[in-house]
Amino acid sequence: MNRHACNKALHWTNSILMLAVLASGQAVGWSIAFGLVGLVWAGLALIRGQSGRPGPKLKGWARYAHLWGHRLLYTLTALAALACLGQVAGFELPARQLILSCIAGGALHAVFHLWRHTTLGDNALHMILPKAMHGVL
Repeated sequence: MNRHACNKALHWTNSILMLAVLASGQAVGWSIAFGLVGLVWAGLALIRGQSGRPGPKLKGWARYAHLWGHRLLYTLTALAALACLGQVAGFELPARQLILSCIAGGALHAVFHLWRHTTLGDNALHMILPKAMHGVL
């Protein structure tokens, strides 16, 4: 599995696990799974840098938003993952609030990439969506 495919798998697994943690009332199994996947995903981004780069059509504020928006999401994910694992260990941490912050940031992230895909026409959604979904774009 190449780096981009690994990032894509971790991105979607992480998103689904976040929702599973919230839907289950922060059940231990889901919290551990999200904590581990979230830390691996954020750790890989920290060590190797984010795999997606801003395309040539992104200029000015959009290039800046791309870089710092992704950094913020990786940081929020790492904090939420640590909080979930900490709660499993018995610490009182704001895991739910951090996960909700990740979801809110993820919604802004999605709108930004929808804007890129539709307005700039740079195929931003092809980069992160599974190939099975490319036909509907």
